[in-house]
Amino acid sequence: MNWKQQLYESVNRIATQYVDHPGILGVAIGGSVARGMAWKYSDLELCVVVEDYLQDLDYFNYLNNIGVEIIQIKKQNIQEFLADGDSLMNNVLQFPIQIYKCRIVHDPSGILMRFKDVYDATLFHPEVTQSKRDNSLTAADQRYKQAMELLDSENDITALAHLRLGMNDLLLAYYWHYNILPRSQNRTIYLLKQNAKKFGFESFYKAFIQLFCLKNPLPEMKKRLFQAQPAIYHLAQSGWGSNSVPFLQNAVDQNLEWGYETSILYVYKWCVHLLQSSDNENQEIMNREFFCLSNPELYRFLDYDKVTKDNIRDMAALYREQYNALINDKV
Repeated sequence: MNWKQQLYESVNRIATQYVDHPGILGVAIGGSVARGMAWKYSDLELCVVVEDYLQDLDYFNYLNNIGVEIIQIKKQNIQEFLADGDSLMNNVLQFPIQIYKCRIVHDPSGILMRFKDVYDATLFHPEVTQSKRDNSLTAADQRYKQAMELLDSENDITALAHLRLGMNDLLLAYYWHYNILPRSQNRTIYLLKQNAKKFGFESFYKAFIQLFCLKNPLPEMKKRLFQAQPAIYHLAQSGWGSNSVPFLQNAVDQNLEWGYETSILYVYKWCVHLLQSSDNENQEIMNREFFCLSNPELYRFLDYDKVTKDNIRDMAALYREQYNALINDKV
């Protein structure tokens, strides 16, 4: 059995397990697996329709040797979306893009099929992609302002964390600007390089690499990741629950064996920044000396021993340059 056949058989088995789950009204397979764009290590985005959010369903899971993200969508939200034709363009923004071109597994009421028909036809409407682009730019601008305030208050490495999170928002803005569906975190850098070359925003790709310090020697970066993994998993368990640890270990290439090492290094850095930011949004969480002493492995993995305050100011200027290029449509 080849990997693709094995993947789809496993995916179908997992999806059918949730058909009779109490509280689930519909089940669909989403993401790249549904769209026929899976690769050997694709995870499963499982979309389930619920009356009310189910507390016993974790978002991150690892089942049948596959990473599984369970995305709950309330039936009421779908009904309101389908009923409100006048505000369709705005309402489409509330739904996760993983359900785009989903494959329906269980839909006794037919509501998923009706939703799919409208959502698939609407997601890339110019008004929707413009809204997604603008929302991502707003988030990126807010991160930049936070970063500059932190730099001015001598919290330079916290500023870098915000710039990196904002760079991810900028990535989404660039993609929606060019009608590119964001996908595959495991191959982010690989796909960004391809898309940047195809659509002509190579300067953004170079800036992205620079802000995440992905031009450092690969053996050194890999060593730092391996040393930091216990601390990363501890953070994930605290912030995302115990199921997130096996998900990260098995669905995000913890051993860097899948051929996309740079992408995985980016993913782990982004995850750490996201976890720290969500827990300490308005606090000076990473005073350089304190963070170095209390989290030495993370400190090195996140490149804090290599960057100076002046480096980070240069990165902020580069960040703003890419932001302005998209705002002024000069990419």
